[in-house]
Amino acid sequence: MSTQSRFLDLPLVQGINQDPLRFMCAVPIRSKLGSLVGSYCIIDTKPRYGVSADDMTFLEDMASTITNHLEDIASTARQERAEKLIQGIGLFNTGQDTLRHWWIANDDEKNNRARGSVGDTGPNRSAQSERVNHDLGPEVSVETHERHTVRSSRAANASPDTTQDAASKDLPKSTSVKDFGAADRGSTSYDNISKQEDISKASHEDQPPGLSSNPESRDSQPFSEEPENKTFNLQSEVKQAYSRASNLIRESLGAEGVLFLDASMSHVSEPRPKAATGEVEGSAFASVSTNNTSDTTDTDSPDFSKSPDCSVIGFSTRAKSSLKGFVPSKNHLGLSRSFQKRLMRRYPNGTVFNFSESGSVYPSSGEEGSSGGDTNGTGSSEPVRRGKTTRSRSAKDGEALSGIFKGASSIVFLPLWNVSSQRFRATALVWVATPLRHFDPSEDVTYLRAFSNSIMAEVARLETIAADNAKTTFISS
Repeated sequence: MSTQSRFLDLPLVQGINQDPLRFMCAVPIRSKLGSLVGSYCIIDTKPRYGVSADDMTFLEDMASTITNHLEDIASTARQERAEKLIQGIGLFNTGQDTLRHWWIANDDEKNNRARGSVGDTGPNRSAQSERVNHDLGPEVSVETHERHTVRSSRAANASPDTTQDAASKDLPKSTSVKDFGAADRGSTSYDNISKQEDISKASHEDQPPGLSSNPESRDSQPFSEEPENKTFNLQSEVKQAYSRASNLIRESLGAEGVLFLDASMSHVSEPRPKAATGEVEGSAFASVSTNNTSDTTDTDSPDFSKSPDCSVIGFSTRAKSSLKGFVPSKNHLGLSRSFQKRLMRRYPNGTVFNFSESGSVYPSSGEEGSSGGDTNGTGSSEPVRRGKTTRSRSAKDGEALSGIFKGASSIVFLPLWNVSSQRFRATALVWVATPLRHFDPSEDVTYLRAFSNSIMAEVARLETIAADNAKTTFISS
């Protein structure tokens, strides 16, 4: 190895403590599927001539032990993730809004098993709080945010010589773009992952194609005010249901944020296409439109500035949530209905947009499946042209969403279908900002579909209660 240039810079060849290595033996570490994941090596500064059968058996056993250990870790991680996903839906169906209490109880149980005795000293609550905040995100109230806002305003009104010093004491040295839920209550927003004071400003310049310039509808989301009367308020209860769902979905998937947009007024569904029309009638999320002409028109010449804004009915980020009374960022309030309608028509079953570290859209993002068609004769070019057009449209949609959720590495778009009204009721947008982490369509999107069924069932239950109350009021009057 020392005579080959490709191995000269390896630590194994460089030696240990300047002593050159004279012997090395390695066995491969393979996964259960046979993939090579590494090697188990023994080295020595003294030459050895050959390896006995017993030594080779030992090395192979060690490699197998390492493989089993890695498989156990991966299996444990998958099991814990599955438990979180199941708990998320279960807690939503029972009226809960967070996994935090379940997470703490589960962590206490693990600590008790590790100590071997329940009566032993209790867990370190400070360390536990840091772990739960890292996993689920910190709990930040509106009052805490307003105190930070007042502090920031005082620092801004101070003299120029003291402003920078005051800011440096209260703020971290680096900022992050991971908080996409910036509130309209102040000019800054605080990400409370470690010290609840990490600032992230929502950028409103260079609006992407999916944003509207209409500022009037951006202050129309009264999340912070609870109704004072005791009567049943259907609109408030529905928003509360979406707020609970957004927080539980974010915590279950480990996402950066979840956003629910009202779709009841932005799109009136058409009858679902039957198998006779050439389309396959699938789930409740089947396509509601097969008009390629109108789809091309919306794609090639969208006019988002004239389209009204979508109404945010629930959101949750790692730092803020509509459950805590926060208002969504102006970026999210400015998402146009025409852009939402275009996404619902194009991706009725939901889709995933993945982005590279540079922000470019991966070619596989937003794929709607392969286009069928004649592959022989004169019709051979049409499927290819249609496939290229689909990828081009998907890339444009991904770029627009990337401009709205800056820094996201993966975004899920999913319309929520209301079976009773036979139309889309809302749309969900879920995103992560962790580099190289991408949502899995076969797992994450499927889970979101299952969760959306629970959401629609809860909305139907609330509408039934409102209808019963209206009947009771009418009869009593």
